[in-house]
Amino acid sequence: MSIFPRPLKQVLGRTIPFALADLIPTFNLGTGTANSTTFLRGDGTWQTPAGGGISDGDKGDITVSSSGTVWTIDNLAVTDAKINDVAWSKVTGEPTTLSGYGISDTKINFDTACSDGNFLYVGDVTQYTDELAQDAVGAMVANSTFVNLAYVDGTPSLTPSLSATGAPSATTFLRGDNTWDTPASTDPAGWTTIVKSANQDVTNSATLVDDTDLQFSVVAGGHYMIELDAVISSNSTTGDYKNVLAVSAGTMKGSGLSISNTNGAVAQTTNITASTAANTGTNPIGTSLANLDMLFSTKIIFSFTASANATFSYQFAQNSAVISTLARTWKGSILKYKRID
Repeated sequence: MSIFPRPLKQVLGRTIPFALADLIPTFNLGTGTANSTTFLRGDGTWQTPAGGGISDGDKGDITVSSSGTVWTIDNLAVTDAKINDVAWSKVTGEPTTLSGYGISDTKINFDTACSDGNFLYVGDVTQYTDELAQDAVGAMVANSTFVNLAYVDGTPSLTPSLSATGAPSATTFLRGDNTWDTPASTDPAGWTTIVKSANQDVTNSATLVDDTDLQFSVVAGGHYMIELDAVISSNSTTGDYKNVLAVSAGTMKGSGLSISNTNGAVAQTTNITASTAANTGTNPIGTSLANLDMLFSTKIIFSFTASANATFSYQFAQNSAVISTLARTWKGSILKYKRID
């Protein structure tokens, strides 16, 4: 169609002057600014194409968003195969694993790079043979003090057992000298208590012997006090029973008393004095019946000073030697002692 209007003379009946530009129509093809960087989109707007023309969406390993301004690599998209040929020099940071990487260098460089120790390389560990195992066990056995180790090669097995002397029981404990023993109880008054562990007999003899349990060590110049509760008997009224207190060396000065039954079963008290002799005087007890089961009790209280380092002991024997008869000090007799200076 023609873009020029009819002659004005046909409209107005007369001729009117006009400019040629007035005859060019104006067309608006879209909203926005049309220039050298914008293009007309299908929605009637002038726009600059986003991302060089890449639209939003999943493009495979990469997702485009925000009108093409944000490109995000999908999770797990970068696989080992895709980075297999990446140069080690382009890796930054410290990898948590070297799996899949081939690393080569000298031992000294690896050890230098490792700040908390050295690498262990193939060939650094010697095979641990059965012979080496036996040698190691042998060393353990040889160096053990309180434990015995029995190694059985055929099993193989290693069985430990305590090597302590004495009898383990519910009342014994392992001492520091590798002995099973019953701990002596601590007395708040400072007494040390000895309990006789077994009966002891003197047969057909008037020669005094040390009681194997009722004794302790003394030092020169030491001051001591004792209390002794002895249970005794004899199978002969003629042989009877006598006792004495003694030191193995030097002399002792002291005094005390002994309380016991007489032959007529009447209690008697005997003074005990020691001034210059190593022993106190002998004290015949006197048994009323020739019967070992007829028990007598004797109580001794004594205090003394020792002149030399020695062993203080309770001694006993028959008062008179009688063939095939004996004097007995019974298990359970008790000696208490303490140093008082």
